[in-house]
Amino acid sequence: PKTVVEVGDTKRYAEAAVMLEWIIASSSCSISATTKNKLSFISALRLSLVKSIHMMAQKGYMGDVFAKGDHLETFTDHLLCSTANFSCSEEIVNTNEFEQVILTTEKLVSAITSELISRAAEQHGLPHAMKGLSNHTSKYSEYLQGRLKDSSVRRLMPLLVTRAFLRASDSVSGTGSLDGKDGKEFLKSIWYLCFDMYHKDSGVETIGTGDFEESYGNLVLEELIQTARRWELGAKESLDQLESIVGPKLNRVREGQSLNTTKTIHFCLVSLIRARPSVSYVDTLIFEMSRTTIPSPLLEAAFCDLVISRLRSDERIEAIQLLLSVNKNDSTSRLSKLTRLRLLLLLLHRGNDTTAGSLASHGRSIFQLALQSLCPIDRTSTFRKDEIGESVQLLQSLIRRKDVLTMSQKDLSVVMCCLNSVIGGHLSRQERRPVPLLIFVGCCKTLLLLVQRFGKQLYPCVPLMISVLHSVMNSCLHLSADENLRSYTSEFTRLCESLVAHREVYRKHVVGLILDFTNHLGRNNMPHIIKDALLPSIYCLLDMLTIHETKQLNAMMDVSCKSIFRSVYRSYKKLHAYKG
Repeated sequence: PKTVVEVGDTKRYAEAAVMLEWIIASSSCSISATTKNKLSFISALRLSLVKSIHMMAQKGYMGDVFAKGDHLETFTDHLLCSTANFSCSEEIVNTNEFEQVILTTEKLVSAITSELISRAAEQHGLPHAMKGLSNHTSKYSEYLQGRLKDSSVRRLMPLLVTRAFLRASDSVSGTGSLDGKDGKEFLKSIWYLCFDMYHKDSGVETIGTGDFEESYGNLVLEELIQTARRWELGAKESLDQLESIVGPKLNRVREGQSLNTTKTIHFCLVSLIRARPSVSYVDTLIFEMSRTTIPSPLLEAAFCDLVISRLRSDERIEAIQLLLSVNKNDSTSRLSKLTRLRLLLLLLHRGNDTTAGSLASHGRSIFQLALQSLCPIDRTSTFRKDEIGESVQLLQSLIRRKDVLTMSQKDLSVVMCCLNSVIGGHLSRQERRPVPLLIFVGCCKTLLLLVQRFGKQLYPCVPLMISVLHSVMNSCLHLSADENLRSYTSEFTRLCESLVAHREVYRKHVVGLILDFTNHLGRNNMPHIIKDALLPSIYCLLDMLTIHETKQLNAMMDVSCKSIFRSVYRSYKKLHAYKG
């Protein structure tokens, strides 16, 4: 209720909501549209009661709202047992409404349990509180064994109790009420009690619940790992037990599971890594990310956090070595290579000074891995496009990071040869497919970075640069007049603009580019939209020419080309002004 503010109003609402929920949830359920509406209403009531509990707890008044009726002595017993009754119908279990009931019931049981723990700790002490929870768990487990013996969700209800108890205890721990030795012992006892509930019947195969039970079980496992870390249990055996559960679950995911199940088990893996960071998890993370071409931000963030912040210097170097070791005999080696390129790129972007030292020790190997992914080229494969895109971005990062790799003139020449292969590799084919926009833009930006960072070092490589420019321009000339045209030609224009500052070196060589453009206009019926899109680039090339190169260009043209070039040059003089 949005308008409930006063404690008294909250208490009166909670009493009414408890009674209404008790009546509806205790009635018999058979699958129908009315039942689905009933489940949705129960979820809404239980969620509103969670808000009521928090509101009354903040005012220091809980009253006796949650001890009405004689179903199983307490309202908590009623919540769990009524939910268990719903789960006896497999038709109900397969509905989204039932899943919402499970999730809201967990929140409500957690809220009530946290208040009961706080009250018992204040009035009778933590040992008494622990004894009460243990007795309640034993009684409820006996009830479930009889009620859900043959049910398809015999594990779902203990999972609900496990997660609710863990969250309740964690909430009380956050208030400082469980500080000290007794608090530590209480949390340890709660954790092992919850672990036993989770682990009981964990090997039972259940059907009829879709993927919800598996996903929910993974969330409970993740909560066990998180609380083991936050509560600082310090028990190596507890993490060993959890790791022994996560491993087989990951294997089942590899054999084929739903997306939700995959995500939740990945949450467990990430929590385990944070609880016990080790370089041994690097291979596991790479393998999990290599299962699909869709990036996993969760696993990528976990990998970066592990390598950058949680490993020692020698372990960090070992992790980078594992990244660079691609097993060619592995059936997933292509996806693995794409994953490794992406992870190396993330380390270059997010790494700190300490990480830079580790990357620098393998800078040359990273450079070679990026170059290997650019040749040979197969544009028919979506996978190859992704791999080339990641490789080009990795090259850009290496160019920017002189602390990781110092490039020689030979390295610059090799980079330009590879880029020329990527952009111009299709020109010899009869089917002249355009280079994908992502790859084209990446290659042009890489060339632009080379000009900006290594302008004078590129002077001995002018023929290579002109060759790449020919490939870039020819790719633009064979484009279709679509919405991406300006995206292609604008990158070529930026590249030509960057060379104007080095006109003394390039002016004699760009004559061939202008001549090719003019010849193409004369031989082919080029659409005006493509010509207009490329003219800014040609104007930048004309900015480099002196009178001598202009006369040389004029002498190399035939009569038809001269008439075409005359109109281009006239518009250049009229519309273009070099700004320096």
